[in-house]
Amino acid sequence: MKVAIDGFGGDHAPGEIIKGIIQASQGGGPEVIVTGDSEALSKEFDRHGGKPGNVEIFHAPGLVGMGEAPSKVLREKKDSSLMQCAQLVKEGKAQAFVSAGNTGATMAAGIFLIGRTPGIERPGIATPVPGIGQMALLIDAGANSECKPQNMIQFAQMGRVFMERIHHRDNPRVALLNVGEEAKKGTKIYQEAYEELGKIEELNFIGNIEGRDIFTDTSDVIISDGFVGNITLKVMEGAGKTLVDLLKTEIKKSITSKLGALLMKKALVTLKSRMDYEEYGGAPLLGLKAPVIICHGSSSARAIKNAIFVGQEMVEKRVVKTLEELF
Repeated sequence: MKVAIDGFGGDHAPGEIIKGIIQASQGGGPEVIVTGDSEALSKEFDRHGGKPGNVEIFHAPGLVGMGEAPSKVLREKKDSSLMQCAQLVKEGKAQAFVSAGNTGATMAAGIFLIGRTPGIERPGIATPVPGIGQMALLIDAGANSECKPQNMIQFAQMGRVFMERIHHRDNPRVALLNVGEEAKKGTKIYQEAYEELGKIEELNFIGNIEGRDIFTDTSDVIISDGFVGNITLKVMEGAGKTLVDLLKTEIKKSITSKLGALLMKKALVTLKSRMDYEEYGGAPLLGLKAPVIICHGSSSARAIKNAIFVGQEMVEKRVVKTLEELF
C-alpha cells in the first residue's frame, strides 16, 4: 500500500512534512508518495540525509493557501499538492491521503474526488479527545455545521467501527453530547437522534453526556453535529493552552514552585504526552471511499509520522471496507 502526503500543506511545510516522512520510514512505515514542487522537495530531503527508498516524489507545483475557498481550490488548483494527493487516491495509485493544509479544501477534495462511502450521506471528522482514562473519539468535529438525526446515527456507527478496529475497544460506549442527561434535553434534532440511537442493537448507546463528562472516561465515542463539535474542540484547545501558560507563570513566581516543578517533572512530561494531539497524528474524515487524515495546520514531524501510521492502519484493518459492508 501507499500513502499520499501533501508536501506543501501546513504552517511548517515542507520541512516538518519531510522530517515526518523520514521518521515514518525509519519506523517501518508504508510506501509514501509526497506531492509538491519536485525540486524543492528533493532539496529538503537532501538537507535531512537523502530521500528514503520507500518514498516517491510526485511533481505538483500548485499551492493551496490556508484561507482559500474550497470551491476555488476544486476549480482552479487541480495541479496543487493537495488536489494531486486526492487524485492519486482516486486513480488507485495510493490508498490513503494525509494533509496538514487547508481543512475545507482537504474535505472537498476527499468528497468530490475520492467520493463518499455508499450509503453514508455525510462524512464526519473524528477527532481523538484525551481524558482521565482512555482517549475518546469526538465526531463530527467540524465537517457538517447542520445535521439531521440520520447523520448523527451514521457518525455513531462509523465511530464504533473506528474504535473497534483502530483502538481495539470491544463494544465501545457511544454517547450523545447534549445540554443535559435526560432524553428530552436539547433541540428537536438531538431528541430524535437520542431516540433512534437507542433502537440500534449493535450500538452500545449510553445516552446523553454533558460537556463536563467529555474527559471523565464515561464514553468511547462522542456524537455531535459539526457546529457543536468544532466549538467543543476549539474550547478544549484554548483551555489546554491557557492551563499550560498559567502553570508556567505560577512556577516562575518562586524558588519553591520551581523546585516543586523539578520534582514533578516526570509527571508533567507524562501529562503533556497524554494531552498532546500529535500523539494521534490527525483526525480521520470517516465516510469516504479511502482514508483521509486531516492534520493540524501547525503539525510537527511527529504528528505527520503518526498520521501516516493512522492511514496505514485504517487500510490494513479494512475500516473503509467494513463501513461499506455495514451501510
